Amino acid sequence: MTTSSLNSVPLSTSPNVVSSEVVSQRTIRVLHLVNGDHYAGAEKVLDLLAGNLGQFGFEVGFAQLKPGCFAEARNSQDAPLFEAPMRGKLDIRPAWSLARLVRDEGYELLHAHTPRGALVGSIVSRLTGVPLAYHIHSATAEESTSGLRNRVNAAIERRLMHRSAALIAVSEAMHAYAIDQGADAGRLTLVRNGVPSLFELPAREKPTGEWVLGAVSLFRPRKGLEDLLEAVARLRREGAPVRLRAVGGFETPEYEQEVKRYATAMKLDNVVDWIGFTRDVPAEMAQMDLFLLPSRFREGLPMVIVEAMAAGVPTIATNTGGIPEAIRDGQDGLLIPSADAADIVHAVRRLMRDDASWSAIRQSAWQRQREQFSDRAMSQQVAKVYRRVLQEHRSDAKVQPTVHATDRKVSVFGVEITDTTFDRAIRFIESAIRKRDYQTRSIYYVNANTLNFAASEPGFREVLNSAEAIYADGTGVRWAARAQGIRLQENVNGTDFTPELFTRLSGNDFSYYLLGASPDSVAKAAAYARENFPGWQQAGFHHGYLDDEEVREEAIAEINAIQPDLLLVGMGNPIQERWIAEHRDQLNVGVCMGVGGLIDYWSGSIRRAHRLLRRCGYEWLGVMFLQPKKAKRYLLGNPMFLIRVALERLGWKKYGPIEAKPASDPHRSRDETAKSARIDSEKCNAQ
Repeated sequence: MTTSSLNSVPLSTSPNVVSSEVVSQRTIRVLHLVNGDHYAGAEKVLDLLAGNLGQFGFEVGFAQLKPGCFAEARNSQDAPLFEAPMRGKLDIRPAWSLARLVRDEGYELLHAHTPRGALVGSIVSRLTGVPLAYHIHSATAEESTSGLRNRVNAAIERRLMHRSAALIAVSEAMHAYAIDQGADAGRLTLVRNGVPSLFELPAREKPTGEWVLGAVSLFRPRKGLEDLLEAVARLRREGAPVRLRAVGGFETPEYEQEVKRYATAMKLDNVVDWIGFTRDVPAEMAQMDLFLLPSRFREGLPMVIVEAMAAGVPTIATNTGGIPEAIRDGQDGLLIPSADAADIVHAVRRLMRDDASWSAIRQSAWQRQREQFSDRAMSQQVAKVYRRVLQEHRSDAKVQPTVHATDRKVSVFGVEITDTTFDRAIRFIESAIRKRDYQTRSIYYVNANTLNFAASEPGFREVLNSAEAIYADGTGVRWAARAQGIRLQENVNGTDFTPELFTRLSGNDFSYYLLGASPDSVAKAAAYARENFPGWQQAGFHHGYLDDEEVREEAIAEINAIQPDLLLVGMGNPIQERWIAEHRDQLNVGVCMGVGGLIDYWSGSIRRAHRLLRRCGYEWLGVMFLQPKKAKRYLLGNPMFLIRVALERLGWKKYGPIEAKPASDPHRSRDETAKSARIDSEKCNAQ
């Protein structure tokens, strides 16, 4: 990325404003959470940060929480953008997918810019251990004309401020607002908004004929557009040669219709130019003689004010919030006491009569923006906040580590479980499929029930450990890992992971084969898979009743004739793992994966527990009621599992050394493993 040197002018010495030199360090990835439905002030801030933080050692990515124009409108098109749409303001479901993204893509810091983003970001932070910074752009308690909405948003924001590792206020007014809301002053830093500076002020003469009054905004009731229209109408009636150039979109189509009807009623149809949204605000500013922002509510530090200063356009704005921190009345613009049309008319008349020098204000505003409100200075100060937060976080992490950047092995009852994430597991399987070196790789999922079998049957433990990867499925396994002081990164269970695998690797011309369940169930599951995963080729399917040797050999012959990339074996454990271990040397497939009841789920013959139970880690409770035959497994098996975990943790029970292998190591001796499988095949039942 092309960068330029920082401004040589000293930065403001306001409280908590930080400054530092550029330090050459490794690049750190930061994920910004953005609503994304509009492109307004806050979005401009993070867009500029994305373009400038690279020179300070940070790489920015975006997570967009609402559908909208941000993805297309942003200038930082090189920055990755991930869509994580929320269905409502309190919909926290995207947090789990974003947590996977943070882990898999190596993001070390989260940065939220709205209460919605802070809500999701706080959950992602708790799931991953990655710290969260929250940017306070405006007074949420005064954000809209709806009192109830403001109170709800403010209550949410207050709570989320306490969960953030750092708070950034865009003005002294927002700094004071955050303190009033209960923010910790020690975590609160003032970083004023900034925009790119012009090297020199373009030469312009004071207008002698028609004056163009300009407004740039995401127009909504709080911006005082109706007051501005009334002021323009009054000026026209008094004979002033003015017209209005309105640049920007409207918050809602209904509000747009309401405003334009009002303009028609004021007989301004031929006086107002409705420009709509534009990315090139400086070009629009160049066509304005005066810029007006008659805000009705307290402002943070409007980016359009700073953009007008950078363009040398004299500004008339309400004396509210952070506006007077940028505009010094009579020097860099004119401040009016309210958004009342009479106040606007009076200020416009002053500048048109030259009671306040139009040219002198242009020069002063342009110079002040260069000195105090540049995008480089803003980015430098934000980078300083980032480094402070990361330094504090790393100090805490030395005491209690919570994030694991790479896969590792966790031994439970001698079974070597791969601690991984969805994304890395998908990449591992994709790599194995593409390699296709005539060596079938196997993948198993283990839950508390599977591990109980492994604890009582050493041969089955050997079967499991012959796999290239064993993934943790369920709350019981997570508890067993936590007993060792390890927090597993994700619950990689086959029922959720397999659809994600199919979705993520769609369109690669990969093929799969279903093996398991009854003839009717597997046929229905195959139909379901064809409809829901068209990006994969369905190579075939076969039921799982393979006790008859002739039927078994026919199934293996069919699979080998087709040579699918992925073989999904759903026979329940421990049968499916033993079957794979005994026959995988005969199979010509890329990856063989034991998927338990997935085929029955896809066929609709059995139902999963409600997603709330699954999300809370109590799927087993729902399964116990939906499938009563498994009640014994949970009522007796779960307590036994916990007893075994405790005994192993206390050192009273050991399960013998198992050779540790990285996730992609070749499997052990197949003959030895298959022999163990056959010896133990009659010792326990699948269900």
